[in-house]
Amino acid sequence: MSGFLALWDKTGGSLNFALEKTTAIMCHRGPDHFGSLISGPVRMGCRYLKTIDLSSQAKQPFFNEKKTLALVFDGRIYNYRQLRAELLQKGHFFRSESDAEVILHLYEEEGPDCVVRLRGMFAFCLYDQEKQLLVGARDRFGMKPLYYTENSGFFALASEAKVFTKLPGFSLNINEKAIPHYLTFQYVPEPETMFAGVYKIPPAHIFLWQQGRLSLKRYWQSVFAPQKRPFAEFVEKTRQVLRESVKLHTQASVPWGA
Repeated sequence: MSGFLALWDKTGGSLNFALEKTTAIMCHRGPDHFGSLISGPVRMGCRYLKTIDLSSQAKQPFFNEKKTLALVFDGRIYNYRQLRAELLQKGHFFRSESDAEVILHLYEEEGPDCVVRLRGMFAFCLYDQEKQLLVGARDRFGMKPLYYTENSGFFALASEAKVFTKLPGFSLNINEKAIPHYLTFQYVPEPETMFAGVYKIPPAHIFLWQQGRLSLKRYWQSVFAPQKRPFAEFVEKTRQVLRESVKLHTQASVPWGA
């Protein structure tokens, strides 16, 4: 688990806050490392938890070879080894063994739609300097959180909504529309949250922030098609899927437990 903040400054540089201090509220998500980026209107800060690659090369934000792309990431990509091998064959250079770095190079090959090839639990934000674009996504089932807010001074995304309370110009108010939802369902359905003006990127969605506008696109939809097969075949298929899933989930550079 890690935590990040990505912000687009609309003020032309007059927005005054310290990334390290602002993201300290997420230290519990990533106690191993703090990394940051300030480039033009974009500011990124990440509190990182080491799981796959424990070396200093796996620190976030990640950059591509030309330093035109920057990535902050929370989660795990379970099929990263397969994707990494494919990208190495195409001539991409990796500075680490991290699963997150795969996203950078996959984006270079396939653009925002590269997310459909990711298998895992994740939320990320990527800054494309050449296109002046913030792009990212949330995993298919929303296992990893991603919140956003916008006012006249900035557009911001974060792993936890409380990070926004540390930003200048943000006013914390209760979202009264969310109260009936919470009392009825014991949670607040996307995209609303308990805070006014703070929203969740829905699961299985790509977001793009460009030229002062946010757009969202669904990249996956579950489909349950009836299948007529022998019961024993379903049993064997379930066993195979579970074994594969456990094997992929236990890829780590640190000891794992239950």
